[in-house]
Amino acid sequence: MLEVIVPKGWFLPVTPGTKFITSRCSGHDVHGKNHHVDGSFSNHIIEMNLILANGETIACSPEMNGDLFEATCGGMGLTGMITRVKFRLKKIESSYIKQKQIKAEKPGRSDPLVDEYKHYTYSVAWIDCLKKGNHFGRSILILASTRHNDLNEKQKQAPLQLPKKKQITFPFNLPSWVLNSFTVKAFIFYYSKNTKKN
Repeated sequence: MLEVIVPKGWFLPVTPGTKFITSRCSGHDVHGKNHHVDGSFSNHIIEMNLILANGETIACSPEMNGDLFEATCGGMGLTGMITRVKFRLKKIESSYIKQKQIKAEKPGRSDPLVDEYKHYTYSVAWIDCLKKGNHFGRSILILASTRHNDLNEKQKQAPLQLPKKKQITFPFNLPSWVLNSFTVKAFIFYYSKNTKKN
């Protein structure tokens, strides 16, 4: 979908943490790194079709069969099977993202930082729960925006150009057991390379 809409200047209103995006965006009512600005995916759905358990297909929206619509958004498929979703797209100026990272060395410091930088469209905090003592809960606040003014002169020549596809790809998704205390410790390196502190 992104390969079609991004070059035309459009993007998904809310993007989950995966590139494998399906109608489950509705059934899970996914949120993204812009939740504080744009809400969850259901805030952008105009209408959807749903096959009920009795085989009947019914259309629902915030205004039409509203109770069924609300129950289906985030209902994890318990109300029926979503076969069609009509939703709004988000207008973008660029396919590039300008990122800013701020190191929060003290526990809980990321909360006021989120409020301070709430004008950024996208934000997320990485929190280190492995460090002990006074450093427990240190974090990195990652902010991002997609404004045309943030681009360099070369990028401004083709602001909506998609990056070239990687020639080498990983053939499968990693199993859940890969995420463990040893691999999470990679955060320590990620944290230490950030220099801007708060």
